[in-house]
Amino acid sequence: MFSSFRRGALVLLCVATQACGAGDSKPVACANPASWTGSPSVCGPGEVWYESTGIRNFNPFCGKLCTTTSDCSSGMACVWDWTVPTGQAVCVSDQVPAPLCFKTVIAIDGGSSCVAPDVLSTLYANEHTGISGNQRTACPNGCENLTPDGGRGYSQAMCR
Repeated sequence: MFSSFRRGALVLLCVATQACGAGDSKPVACANPASWTGSPSVCGPGEVWYESTGIRNFNPFCGKLCTTTSDCSSGMACVWDWTVPTGQAVCVSDQVPAPLCFKTVIAIDGGSSCVAPDVLSTLYANEHTGISGNQRTACPNGCENLTPDGGRGYSQAMCR
């Protein structure tokens, strides 16, 4: 399976390479794309049904809404996956959403940017769950854009 998705100047490439547990140092329970079940009605307060459109690169799930990673439980990251059209970010980890039953090799080109005066956006990819996008990190002292991208999509930024 080979998929390519382009959003702006960021490029995402995914290739399925092996089943969960086959050669992994930590086997994980997984869900096959054919067994995806659930619906928006099963989500609790503060959660949204998180599902990609077009490319099915991760298992859909009820995700806890977040603004930055500090809104998430320990070990989780606040991420907006590029294939989710709502632009909402949710808390994810190695186990949320349910890992895929194949491992993905993800290559991403891009940079970091300030998406708000106090929020840094950096690239995020998880080969077990298939989530790929932008991680949102709180910058208590503000976010600073270091280099303009000049339209190339490779800007650099950091928390002060």
